[in-house]
Amino acid sequence: MKIFFEKICFNLSVFLFGTYFCIVLFSFKVFAETGFQPSPACATCHENKYMEWRASAMMLGMNDKIFKKLYEIAPDEKKKECLMCHSPAAFLNGDFGFKLLLSKENIPCDFCHTAKRIIKGGKFDFYEFEPGLMKRGTLKSPDTNLHEGVYSPLHDDSKFCSTCHQYRLKETLTIDTVYAEWLKSGYGNKGKHCQDCHMAPYSVKYDDMEETYYHHTFDGPMKIFFLIDEENKCVEFISKSIDIGAKIVKDKRKSEIKIDLTNSGIGHLLPGSAHGLRRLGLKVMAFNEKNKKVLEGEEILGVILANKNNEEVPFFWDAEKIKSDNRIFPNEKRGFTFISDSSVKSVVIRLVEHLIPKETAEILGIQEYEVLLKEYEFSQ
Repeated sequence: MKIFFEKICFNLSVFLFGTYFCIVLFSFKVFAETGFQPSPACATCHENKYMEWRASAMMLGMNDKIFKKLYEIAPDEKKKECLMCHSPAAFLNGDFGFKLLLSKENIPCDFCHTAKRIIKGGKFDFYEFEPGLMKRGTLKSPDTNLHEGVYSPLHDDSKFCSTCHQYRLKETLTIDTVYAEWLKSGYGNKGKHCQDCHMAPYSVKYDDMEETYYHHTFDGPMKIFFLIDEENKCVEFISKSIDIGAKIVKDKRKSEIKIDLTNSGIGHLLPGSAHGLRRLGLKVMAFNEKNKKVLEGEEILGVILANKNNEEVPFFWDAEKIKSDNRIFPNEKRGFTFISDSSVKSVVIRLVEHLIPKETAEILGIQEYEVLLKEYEFSQ
């Protein structure tokens, strides 16, 4: 029995050493190709963070179905700009055929954790990188083994996110203003940054100190649609950030369904712009006392991009101006009224996010991609 147990231990040791050795070789190969470490190498010590990243929008990158379709038809000069955020390793290494292993990781761990500072740019800012064994992050006192670590105030700040979430299409037209919206929101004055919502922080107490860690889940509506919001945390966090209030005002001739929608906990306009693609739909259905539907309507909110003739364009690269923008500001309460006949007894309100407008989806030959954010029912 003892000999058998020793053989099992020996074989297990060989297997573990062999696995570790393969990871080291793989890591060295990718590092030699690009100067960046592959994300699986991080998993040996940071498995929980790696698994969160694996199921996040950061891993979608080039695998995002909508992005793939848009990238296929985008003008060549725009494709390089797309890659700066959707596959930065491909852009930095000129790997536009996606032959390098790291290019297929989309937004890898090392992309953020070797960023040293932000360099001002024309259409958008970008990072100055320092690839190597020094990793930067939010830990005040990093305890490291296989690499060095240092606290980076930049990684704690919304400014870090601005490089990919503030985009100027041309000198006179900025079509993604998420960072600027946050700056105006007042959340920064309260010490609340992008990371506090999209990377929910948590604290761990040690003997003589307390350290704040961040989840690497990057929560948002895309996770809900692409079925990587396994514990419904995205639905939960978005739902509690939007308040819905409603009532029915009747007279003999009609029913007025009055709805208040409040952006109570989101640090940017609702919905986000996403290059003019996102739409928020306020859907309303009303029923009489026999449960017969007597009203169905939808109010659409979003950024509408247009050409020089003020005609709506389906793709952002053709835009010359913003035709309209009726999104809801942080902490704003917006009222809506839907009118039906006087028989209304109950109402169902559904708040949905369209990841891509119906017209654009039809041109691309893909489905519309609708995500349910919140549902509210009441009767009178």
